[in-house]
Amino acid sequence: MGIRGLEVVGQVSSGLDALDFGICHLDVITHPDGSMTLLAATGPWGGLTSWNVTGDTVPTLVDQSLFQPETGQSSTTGLVVLDQGSGGTVLVGGLQGGALWEGGLNGNGGFTGGGALAVDSNAGTTLIQTPTGFVLADPTGSGLSVHAHDPGGPARLVQAIADDATSFAAGVIDGATVSVGGTDFLVAAGQGATQLDGGLTVWQIAAGGDLVQRDAFGVAEGLGMMTPTALSAVTLGDMTYVVVASAGGNSGALSVFRLNGSGALEPVEHVTDTLDTRFGAAQAVAVTEVDGIAYVAAAGGDLGLSLFMLFPDGRLAHLQSIEDSLSSGLGGVRALDMAYEDDTLHIFAASESEAGITHLTFDTWTNAPTSVAAPGGDTLVGTNGAEILVGGAGDDLIETGWGHDTIYDGAGSDTIQAGFGQDLFILSGDGARDVIENFEPWNDRLDLGNWAFLRHRDQVQITAVPGGALLQFGDEELELRDRDGMDFNLDAVRDTIVLGPTRLFAPPALTVAGTSGPDVLEGSWGQDTLYGGAGNDSLIGDLGDDVIDGGAGTLDQMILNVASSSVSVEDADDGWVVITSDQGTDRVRNVERFVFSDMTLTLDALLALGQAPQGPITLFGGAGADTLVGTELADYLTGLGGDDHVEGGAGNDTLHGGAGNDQLFGGAGDDVLTGGAGDDLIDGGSGWDRVDYTVALDSITITDLGNGAIRVDTADGSDTLTGVEVIGLTDGVVTIEELLAPPPPVGLTLNGGSGDDTLIGSSHGDLLVGNGGRDKINGMAGDDTIHGGDGDDSLRGGAGSDTIYGDAGDDIIKGGKETDYLYGGPGRNLISGQHYGDVMHGGDDGDILRGGGGSDTIWGHGGDDRIKAGTRRDIAHGGDGDDIISGNRHDDTLFGGAGDDRLNGGGGDDWLEGGPGNDWLRGGEGADRFVFDTGFGRDEVDDFDPQEDRLVITTTLWSGSAEQLVSARAEITSVGVELDLGEGDVILFSSLNSVSGLAGAIDWA
Repeated sequence: MGIRGLEVVGQVSSGLDALDFGICHLDVITHPDGSMTLLAATGPWGGLTSWNVTGDTVPTLVDQSLFQPETGQSSTTGLVVLDQGSGGTVLVGGLQGGALWEGGLNGNGGFTGGGALAVDSNAGTTLIQTPTGFVLADPTGSGLSVHAHDPGGPARLVQAIADDATSFAAGVIDGATVSVGGTDFLVAAGQGATQLDGGLTVWQIAAGGDLVQRDAFGVAEGLGMMTPTALSAVTLGDMTYVVVASAGGNSGALSVFRLNGSGALEPVEHVTDTLDTRFGAAQAVAVTEVDGIAYVAAAGGDLGLSLFMLFPDGRLAHLQSIEDSLSSGLGGVRALDMAYEDDTLHIFAASESEAGITHLTFDTWTNAPTSVAAPGGDTLVGTNGAEILVGGAGDDLIETGWGHDTIYDGAGSDTIQAGFGQDLFILSGDGARDVIENFEPWNDRLDLGNWAFLRHRDQVQITAVPGGALLQFGDEELELRDRDGMDFNLDAVRDTIVLGPTRLFAPPALTVAGTSGPDVLEGSWGQDTLYGGAGNDSLIGDLGDDVIDGGAGTLDQMILNVASSSVSVEDADDGWVVITSDQGTDRVRNVERFVFSDMTLTLDALLALGQAPQGPITLFGGAGADTLVGTELADYLTGLGGDDHVEGGAGNDTLHGGAGNDQLFGGAGDDVLTGGAGDDLIDGGSGWDRVDYTVALDSITITDLGNGAIRVDTADGSDTLTGVEVIGLTDGVVTIEELLAPPPPVGLTLNGGSGDDTLIGSSHGDLLVGNGGRDKINGMAGDDTIHGGDGDDSLRGGAGSDTIYGDAGDDIIKGGKETDYLYGGPGRNLISGQHYGDVMHGGDDGDILRGGGGSDTIWGHGGDDRIKAGTRRDIAHGGDGDDIISGNRHDDTLFGGAGDDRLNGGGGDDWLEGGPGNDWLRGGEGADRFVFDTGFGRDEVDDFDPQEDRLVITTTLWSGSAEQLVSARAEITSVGVELDLGEGDVILFSSLNSVSGLAGAIDWA
């Protein structure tokens, strides 16, 4: 049901007690070629071992190093690896005299050299890696020291930080360095002198390595966290989370904090150990990201180990716990680490009391990539394979298929239409009513562990309703509906409930009122209400969605710990102002001054922050030398003739120079630039930028000019490019790095037979051909060409820019870590992009195509296709057939093509063009553009907002003005406003009940 399979592969040891007992740190290093090395460090008078991690077999010993008597440890060991690449520099803390052990690590996992590294600070054993060196702390002492270090050179003390009343820098036991929005932070867990003295501290890492404190969160703040013992961090999409293990006696807990771009910690999850889990007295936690979700392993003194999924909203779901046995070595786990390879989690654990390292695996193979809904309500459609479907913050529709799926509904009132597999439904604790249709108590399971304070399935009230059952607990409601409308056996429904750990998480909601004098009122990390009263007050909402009323004072101020440039402001027109930042969405009134981290603004100045451009602009130059400047939105600027100067601004812009020697500046954002004829200067700016040419690769000449600049010579001119990542050509897309790279080495040529073959490529560019049968092909590293041949094949590109052809059959095709070209061929194919901008083509049958982490171009071609955009700015073409095309949270361009299509833009400023056929269009959040040309048919626009969206109509449909068009052809009907453009072309605006503002929302093309 869903995904399961936590198994002990075996135990390994070196045969030397000094290296096998007391292992207190494990670290998995992934080398550039994809190979992995496991490092293990033991405690006092011990040493280091390195192990080669290969597949599902136990690791094999590569090298070992015993610390010499003069450098032997006097206490627990900390370990970091600096400058990871083909090897690295290993540092180990806790040596006599306060020194560190320093040695080299080669690409095969072997140690080179090794000896004492003196540090100019107090002794310490907790080591935390930073971009410029490391931080050293003493778990039994106070404060920490920041060091800069170049491998092979001395360690230089940069800064010494003492514990004080605003931090938890005493007894620092663990920490991590994370990057949020380009800013580096260090998060450390301090145990303090007593349990209530412990907590987390966040420091921003300045350019020179100095630490500047940004936030702190203590054990005493009411979350339920005990003495922190370990932490790990992970980034999921746009969110960064810190997972903290804590312990008190035999009790254990896991807490999850969201870390925002200003360095503030927001608690989002807290679970405690039960008799059904195995993280009591928690001492170790490890986290790794896989396909948009994370896996969390936790263990300690509870004779076993527990595994969780961490979803994009920060919620945990218990997957499986495994109990210690005579052969598993999971008693008193002290160290953990995880790695992911080929659909398998590798978990490594070491016990405080038992010898060696335990290797566990967990199979994550789901036949299909994880699907994550966009915020604001989305539709997810499953396949016939086992997969993970993750709802977002909105009212989602989730349709599962025939596989054994795992479904997490996310926040909002969601509807899940179950298929025919054995499904696991994980319900969020959101206080909203959810519905699961086609539920089968004998087949499916309900994980209600996210319902706060639910400890036993008998606490859930289950009531029979016609054709189903209603489950209620507190504010939570879940309706189950039978596939055939039959009544459920309520006992059988109750037996489907699983809970996992105890969840006691509930954010505080403070109500604080001031006096008649000047007050300082401060909220918590929950949803607070602050009322200032009659004096001139200072109000600090802190994290959470707060309500702040300054009261009757004449100079009340709100203090926000964020920069003014990071907030959005909305005038609610009823005296309230809505301020949204990464600290929450606050409703504010009767406040005269707003204090940001970079400036102080009056109310009028604050409201001016919200006066953004009304929408993207389209500008055309003339025959002369023009200067065109865009906005912060996604603009379309064309210079035409002359030597033009074109600037895009901060959005994802499209710039055309035209004829002449032009200068194009993309600015911030992911831009597409075309110089045209002439010798052009093209600067993409920041972001992922592409320059397009109308010739093939063999028709251009590339010259490396140095300092990030190249010259591109074509028959149309000689262009100079800087700040550009990709070049688009008639025969494909190629990165600048690939253009400048030396010719790749020759790869393998492998041909399968008529049966079911498994072909594995090399690290070079391979040619892999499956021929007949149900083949499984993995190109691995290198720019590979893969042909599935006849049969239902499973094809993976791996690292490198690959070209994959499914050929005949129902194929599963998955790209890799660079720009790939994926072709489905005949059959009903599942095609998925990955990390970079991929080009995907379906076939003549109904395919499922899903974008990945780059700016993808997707073509459905024939058949009734389902296309889902990825996480960046994608272009999707449905082609012939009745297609379903969904965007994501970025600015997508969706073309339906021929047929009765359904287009859903999702978040961002999208371009939607249904094409011929009777189409249904929804823009979603953002300023969207709905485009119509002659012969489009009868289309419905589901959510048109004349104040935000634009209606783009070609002049071949109407030659008069917008006001004339609305006056003559718009009609208010019972189902909305219809705009009849003649010859059978009709637009129904089903969200409108008047024509007010419609004429002003029309653009011409």
